[in-house]
Amino acid sequence: MMKELSKTGYSLAVIQAIALRMAFACWLLFTTFPILAQEHSVSLHLNHVSLLEAINEIKRQSNLNLMYSDEDVKSVTDITVNVDNVTPEVALTACLSGTNLVAQKQNGVFVIHLRKKEKKIKLTGKVMDSKDGSPLAGATVFIMKNDKRTVGTAATLDGDFSLEVPADTKEVVASYIGYKNKSVKVVANKPLQIFLEENSNSLNEVVVNGYSSVKRTSFTGNAVTVTKDDLLKVSTRNMIDVLQVYDPSLRIAVNNEMGSDPNSLPEFYIRGRSGVGVMELDKDAVSQSALSNNPNTPIFIMDGFEVSVSKVYDFDPNRIERITILKDAAATAIYGSRAANGVIVIETKAPVPGRLRVNYNFSAELTAPDISDYNLMNASEKLEAERLAGLYESDSPSTALNLQKEYLAKQNNILKGIDTDWIAQPLRNGFNHKHSLYIEGGVNDIRFGAEMNYDIQNGVMKGSYRKRAGGGFYIDYRINNLQIKNYVTFNSVKSENSPYGTFSDYTSRQPYDSFKDEEGNYVEYLTTWHTGTSNLRNPLYDATMLSSYDRSSYTDLTNNLSLNYHLADVF
Repeated sequence: MMKELSKTGYSLAVIQAIALRMAFACWLLFTTFPILAQEHSVSLHLNHVSLLEAINEIKRQSNLNLMYSDEDVKSVTDITVNVDNVTPEVALTACLSGTNLVAQKQNGVFVIHLRKKEKKIKLTGKVMDSKDGSPLAGATVFIMKNDKRTVGTAATLDGDFSLEVPADTKEVVASYIGYKNKSVKVVANKPLQIFLEENSNSLNEVVVNGYSSVKRTSFTGNAVTVTKDDLLKVSTRNMIDVLQVYDPSLRIAVNNEMGSDPNSLPEFYIRGRSGVGVMELDKDAVSQSALSNNPNTPIFIMDGFEVSVSKVYDFDPNRIERITILKDAAATAIYGSRAANGVIVIETKAPVPGRLRVNYNFSAELTAPDISDYNLMNASEKLEAERLAGLYESDSPSTALNLQKEYLAKQNNILKGIDTDWIAQPLRNGFNHKHSLYIEGGVNDIRFGAEMNYDIQNGVMKGSYRKRAGGGFYIDYRINNLQIKNYVTFNSVKSENSPYGTFSDYTSRQPYDSFKDEEGNYVEYLTTWHTGTSNLRNPLYDATMLSSYDRSSYTDLTNNLSLNYHLADVF
């Protein structure tokens, strides 16, 4: 049998033998490689030796090729390294860690040289509030690299910052709690002025129920949030009157009997009345106190503590951060049956850390009585109207004679110039003014605030007023996740109702009657005309001669201490 030959002239057996030898050589190469690697592993246990000694030890245990400058290596004298069974490259890297030297592999040789210093520039600037330009102490200024914060710093109490960044930095980012982050382009050799805007959306992202802040997306109840800016857009005096503008379900019942009495508190309700209320029960004493007996009044919660309606009525709107109105059962469930009429949660403004700030607010208004609806006749017109109505006619001769005498007496008063405008006597134009002073400052861990306020409201009825003066001190201490807040307030309220009585007493008096005699003294009783009742008193006599008064006052000293522990950073 003939042997088959390959095209190259070699027999098949020869080719098989060559392939077998090549396979054996490859097996031998890969099986001996771990042995060779094992032979070149390095273990170092060196303490406080020079870098040159460490390199010599690596050379002794391996065949690593190194190139370096003696001058650079000899300057490093304190090397401590502990590694076991690592490659020479890893051992060398461990020795150079923490030094100003680095090793790079070039054509199979590790070259040790000095690290190249990264060129840096120094940025300076100031972080401020975009509204009033006040500094934002503690604001963070940083640079982003690969969507991560790298180099950063915090602003000082004056909002100033200083930061070293790589020379190729294009922009920096500033952030502060309650404000929107802002990126600013870097300009060489020019201080940066960064103005941050308040993040108003953050207020709408949560609902404050008096016990905690719940994300609006997780809140299942019905609530309306009104911010401080919204309040001041409508009125700077009374927050209660403003709320009905932003929530149609909160209504204030107009009490025409009390008029513009500054000491009357309005009756209001959320989503209708659950009872007849004070007005139907006792109309003579409506809204003269805190309405504690009114079954329609909602609960007021201020900074976690329940307060009276009068305290809310007298509170300074400039100190409010936001108001949340909780309306349905789901929103007010944590308060139980006491919240059947709704809950109004008031959150006051916390002190802002940083440089000492002094805020002063002054508001004034002029109130004037509107009596345009009282289109009353003067003395001549009233007497003529009575004559045309047959008031002085009678079939009885004696009665007709008395009526004619009465007519002539009234006409005689008119001829004397008596034409009394009774409804103008108890009224006046009132000038109301309100002052509030607030001082705040501190650092992120300890913040403080002090306030003083004075408010005087003069009613359009003579002698009626409501004066309020007070002060308070607020301290906020924060350490890690613990927050301790203490708020002490003192308020003194003095009020007096008008001694001129009710306005209806003046609308029923006659214009041809005089409230003074010929000597200019107030008369106690007015003339009884026709068949009128006897002993008709002069309301101006009671107001001016009897020195009667209806005054009230109260002082309120409150100390609210609260401890909050934030678990968000723990879990």
